[in-house]
Amino acid sequence: MTNKSQRIITALFLIPSLILFIIYSSDIVFFVGLLVFILVATYEFSLLIEKAGYKNLKLPTLIGSVLIPFSFYIERVDVFLFSVFIISFLSLTIKLFGSRPLDDTYRTVGFTFLNVFYVPFYFSFIQLLKNINYHYIFYLLVIIWASDSFAYFFGIKYGKRRLYELISPKKSVEGLVAGVLGGVLVGLFYSLIFIKMPLLHVILTSLLVASAGVVGDLVESMFKRKANVKDSGNIFPGHGGMLDRIDSLLFGAPVLYFYIELFLI
Repeated sequence: MTNKSQRIITALFLIPSLILFIIYSSDIVFFVGLLVFILVATYEFSLLIEKAGYKNLKLPTLIGSVLIPFSFYIERVDVFLFSVFIISFLSLTIKLFGSRPLDDTYRTVGFTFLNVFYVPFYFSFIQLLKNINYHYIFYLLVIIWASDSFAYFFGIKYGKRRLYELISPKKSVEGLVAGVLGGVLVGLFYSLIFIKMPLLHVILTSLLVASAGVVGDLVESMFKRKANVKDSGNIFPGHGGMLDRIDSLLFGAPVLYFYIELFLI
């Protein structure tokens, strides 16, 4: 089976399942499902860190990967602050009293913080969007998916100027422009049917989310290139790992949430 066939079959199975899960799952079931996504992606990122030649502390990472999403689920700032405290406290004390406290001290503690906040913190904003209205999750998804698709197909045919060759050699400026415009168009279509958001806000949120998604994709590409790997994992045939599937959402979700909180609610 070719890689393209694998991608199509995987997408045909995953997309309907994801839609049904978002719409019909109870609050606690949705949180548990989101937590699984976070734990898998965080594990994949920890492997990237190790493949790049660095270390991170497993216990603070695991605790933070559960506590931070939980604080978002119950929407408690004090629980979130406790999460940040316990992550930093454990990271520092475990390194201090470990067998080699002076072995890559700064890097080990720093990469532990990065591992906790890159996926668990950023992706937890999906939970906050669900708490407001699950349609905002679909709004986020269709913008990101449309932006990726437009950028990919337009870039293949018309892409000439490289966007950021050092990090992602195949991406083009033409693909970027097409992707952002495609995200805006699809975001407008979805909003007209399901959200009824004012036109100006649709344009602004679509632009911001699509642009943030590009940054998120490039950030993961940066990490993978440093680790010298093509994909973060192989959990999805033809699509790579969990982190590969959510890299754009990591940046798009917080951007959309803060825009909604600041300008729409």
